[in-house]
Amino acid sequence: MRHELDNKACLAVQDEAEAVARSGLVGAVLTALKVHDTPQHAPHVCVPPHLAAGGDGGYQRGGVAARGLHRRVVVPLLRVVGRWAWDHALRAALGANGACERLLHLVSQHADEELSVELALAALHALAWNPENKVRLAEAPVERGMGLVVAALERFPRAQALQLQGISIMSIMSYYSDPNKALLHRCGAVEVLVMSINAHPDHPSLQEQGSLAMWYIAHAHAHTHTLSFSHTPTHPHTHTHTNPHTPTHTHTGA
Repeated sequence: MRHELDNKACLAVQDEAEAVARSGLVGAVLTALKVHDTPQHAPHVCVPPHLAAGGDGGYQRGGVAARGLHRRVVVPLLRVVGRWAWDHALRAALGANGACERLLHLVSQHADEELSVELALAALHALAWNPENKVRLAEAPVERGMGLVVAALERFPRAQALQLQGISIMSIMSYYSDPNKALLHRCGAVEVLVMSINAHPDHPSLQEQGSLAMWYIAHAHAHTHTLSFSHTPTHPHTHTHTNPHTPTHTHTGA
């Protein structure tokens, strides 16, 4: 009975993903993020009179302040993208529609907003499980790519959920990829990992992912060429999906 229910649940998720893909919602949501992630992009937003008068504190007369708009529009959109990114097909569709670049841009624009940075990193963590998205993240300029992830961990050292998502990105990105290890080294990832591991000794998942990321980044390959995704690792390893929407699953491989 449990196996039958699990199968039905999987089919339901697949049906939802197919419906989202057919309806063009992926592009629509990413466009909405682009429009609303900075106040100057949203001069057309209609503001209720009591908010425009300053009753909320997040809005300003004659326009929309970034913080108020963020709470009402951007954060819910980030939650949607993060949920979809855990679906295999939607993960690929999101990447093809520019989700990686859009999320990195949002992290840079809202670097002081802990919740939005956490949600963006969570979505990027899920997206990075797709090899093409992993390449997209690696090819972003350092200051607009992995450098932003490292900087976010430095900015919010006590935020456990945010730390876990950022460390998980590092773990996936550095897994069996010498160029990505070098990239993370240049960004100061090792120092940030040590800081996070020491700051959160009672968080088992963070300790596990942090240790994996440290091992991957520090491990020196004997090979002189870039290894592809088809190569078989020479050591046992695990990656853990830290998806807030589903139970934790441990997978072998990248």
